[in-house]
Amino acid sequence: MKLTKKIALSAIAAATLGAMNVSAGEAATVYGKLNLSFQVTDDGLDGNEVKSNASRFGIKGKAKLSDSLKAIYKVEWEVDISDNAKASDDHIKARNQYVGLEGNFGQVIAGRHDTPTKKIQKKIDLFNDLEGDIKNLVGGEVRASNLVQYSTPKFAGGIKVKVAATTPAKGAAETSQDDFGTASSVSVEWSNKDLFVAFAQDNDVAGVDQTNTRFVAQYNLGNWQFGGLYNEHDNGVIDEEGYIVSVAYKTGNNTFKLQTGESDEGTIDEEMTSFGIDHKLGKKTKVYAFYTDQEDAAGTDKSWIGLGLEHKF
Repeated sequence: MKLTKKIALSAIAAATLGAMNVSAGEAATVYGKLNLSFQVTDDGLDGNEVKSNASRFGIKGKAKLSDSLKAIYKVEWEVDISDNAKASDDHIKARNQYVGLEGNFGQVIAGRHDTPTKKIQKKIDLFNDLEGDIKNLVGGEVRASNLVQYSTPKFAGGIKVKVAATTPAKGAAETSQDDFGTASSVSVEWSNKDLFVAFAQDNDVAGVDQTNTRFVAQYNLGNWQFGGLYNEHDNGVIDEEGYIVSVAYKTGNNTFKLQTGESDEGTIDEEMTSFGIDHKLGKKTKVYAFYTDQEDAAGTDKSWIGLGLEHKF
């Protein structure tokens, strides 16, 4: 029943935005991504599964308010298209959802959104949404609620700044520190045709007295893409850090990928290495294969091998 209600609410939202499109002449777009993989897990328990990897759908658009101002919006949900038997019955979950204004001054949005720190990862994470996702190794991967964010236009020289204010992640007891604006995320980016570098920092976004600092760089050289990420998390007691490097090579319809990293941001040191191949079947469809190995300082080893299909619409 809960799932049915969620689907009904989603349909109502889609219909409402569709009506807005007809009446106001907005450039609204329905979009999504379906990503399923069959994978084998070796973690001491072992198992095979068909897994939905952050499959999603959404509606986004913009409406011209004047020659220099637009209203923008996005409402996106994650949907589990492989399993209908989870105890939580939570198959539709909120992703980035916001409304805002955009113009020569830049962009202002309010709602629920990835923090500037999370967004600067760009395409460095070659195994995003899979077992090798960088969120399984380092901190800073926060989609914040109650967020207001300002993004500057790209200045001459290639610099762009984003500043977000939000509330901290809730702890066991709420205090005045849970008020809006006591948590923040800031990023400074620089890019040209082939190179992207950025610095970002979260303060209290993951909880009170939590600081997360991140540096990234991505460089494209012909058919090659090189990426690196350094992440440091400080909770006032323990200062932890991790790094990730990745490389991708594209030839024809195939992309070969390798990613490795190490972090002590969990309870113990962890290492994670993934490699895989993507093969494009069409402009919006690909098949892929991957292998991910994770090992901690105690010598506990886990691995995943999978074959998947992704289609965007």
